[in-house]
Amino acid sequence: MRIDCKEYIDLIEEKWGDKKDYFRNSYDFLLSSIDRGKQIAAHLEKYVSLKDKKCLDMGCLDGGVSIGIAQQGANVTGVEINKDCLHRAKILNNFYKSNCVFELRDCLNTNFEDDYFDIVICTDVIEHVASHDSLMREISRILRKQGFLYIPESCTDIKEIR
Repeated sequence: MRIDCKEYIDLIEEKWGDKKDYFRNSYDFLLSSIDRGKQIAAHLEKYVSLKDKKCLDMGCLDGGVSIGIAQQGANVTGVEINKDCLHRAKILNNFYKSNCVFELRDCLNTNFEDDYFDIVICTDVIEHVASHDSLMREISRILRKQGFLYIPESCTDIKEIR
């Protein structure tokens, strides 16, 4: 399912303008993000029920992955450092009548309580932070002791955070 929110698509096209063809992969990536969230949710459901779990989507970008996971029953908070991305995430959240909460926060210092989340999703973030160790320490701090961390296979150099 591609995102079909006209207000959102208009913002993306305004941002990229005549460079849309050059950014085709990024454009398609954003428009398919809810499906990616549902795929991540299906993978996680092999290990844990998402129903009513507190889930953090670190570096949530435009919120599509968060919304896809929330549609499967999780209580999702998405954090993002880019205000424009958060604005678009809130538009999608309203359009899809999702219950996600989107907040402006730094992934390296989220200021959430210790052991707060059942699940942390960390996709397309680690390559953008200055310190992988700092990111892993923050995740370890806010993730419950029996919690689940989802990082895509492409981040194979990270084996264990506890």
